[in-house]
Order: sequence, then structure tokens, then C-alpha cells
Amino acid sequence: MYCLKFTDNTQELSALRDLLRDIPVQEKSPVPPSWAERQAQSSERWNAARAVILKNILLSEHTDTYTCDTCLKNTAVLRCRNCLPRQFLCSTCDKEVHQHILHNREAMLEGFYRPLPPNITIQIASDGTYQMKEEGIYIYIYLLVMCLLDIKMQKSKLFTHPFLISGRYKLNLPALSCTKCLTSWTAGLDELVQSGYWPATINHQTIFDVDLFQSFHDLKQLAPGLSRQAFIGMLDERTKSFGRVS
Repeated sequence: MYCLKFTDNTQELSALRDLLRDIPVQEKSPVPPSWAERQAQSSERWNAARAVILKNILLSEHTDTYTCDTCLKNTAVLRCRNCLPRQFLCSTCDKEVHQHILHNREAMLEGFYRPLPPNITIQIASDGTYQMKEEGIYIYIYLLVMCLLDIKMQKSKLFTHPFLISGRYKLNLPALSCTKCLTSWTAGLDELVQSGYWPATINHQTIFDVDLFQSFHDLKQLAPGLSRQAFIGMLDERTKSFGRVS
């Protein structure tokens, strides 16, 4: 007959329990939410944020009495968001400091912001009302200086209509004159092309920023059905929305 011998393993089992107790228990990975659950959570967050977004939109369109962000003393008469964070400008700083003629400015009229064409300046009269004044401004282009004596730059009587992604503008061509030798010269096709514009007409009354061609190419890649007429129509709508020539 066989005799079975039993061994007391109590100590070994106790030591094994101690070892297992020291091993950290791994938490179960959370089950990722389904697409429907993610959509529901996103909608809830948007619903909670919608009121805050709307409130801030209304605050940004509220016209109040602001001090010019440039001189810090005069009352601001217009806003230029292209110049953030210094967006509020008085009449003097708008004319003497703000040289960005292609920026989209907004006048504070009748309690709301109104698009302001680049050739219009505004002032506050003694009775607190706004006065608008039309001034001819010339397009900024590369100028081939013909005389180095005493050059004076001014606007000419010739106009051009440049198209940019923000729409169409009506600007004067710049003219140069020398007070010493009395030489005068007006910018033409050569200077416009060297400055990044492409003529739509041979007399360059209408010109295109060459970046528009790349924008149109990119849109055609994404939307092959887009026509040139539709693209130009979009630029015309942007022109109207910014208060410029239609």
C-alpha cells in the first residue's frame, strides 16, 4: 500500500498572498463612447456655449465712446479689426498713422458699426456729429524712381480697380514729381506687374492680385464646378459687404 504524505504549505500560501497584495490592480479601460454618444455630448456642449457666444458677439458690436488706441487721448471715430489689438482710431491717427489702405474699417454711426470705404475719412464736429470727407488715395506699388533730387509723391487723376480676396477697390495711381528738375512720372503697367498685380485690361483700369489665381486654382481643385463668373461674383459680394464700390 502507498502512504500519502501531506505537507503543510500554510507559510508559502501566506507569502504568496502578500506578494499578490503588493501588485497594483489594473483598472479596466473605459469603453469609448459610440458615434451617437459623441454627437450627443458635442451637441450638449454647443448648446451650453451658444448663449455665451451670442453674448460676446453682441458685445463686440456695441458702439460706445472709446479712446483712440494709438494716441490714447482723442475719441475714437472708427474701428479697424485688421489692426488688432489697437483697433480703435481717432480721425487724426486714422489719417496720419494708419497707412493700411486695404484694411476694412468701420465707422461708429447711428449706434452701430458701418463699413467705411478706404477713401473716406470721418471727423467729429463741434456738435458731436460725424462729418465725412472723401479723399483720393493711391495704391501702394513698387515705384521706379527716375530722379533722386527732391521727389514728391502724390495721387494722379488716373484710377485703377484692384481685385483682392477681400473684394474690389477704387484707388488712384501714384504719381511722382521732382521739384528740382521738374520731371513728372505716373505709375503704369510695368510697376503694377512688378508689384504683384496682373492686368485684366491692357490699360490696367482693372487689375488682379496674383494671389487670386492661386485661390481660384485651389477652389477648382475642391469644387470643379466653380466657374470664373461665380468666383468674381463672390468678390463683388465681399466688395459690397465692406462698403466699397459695387
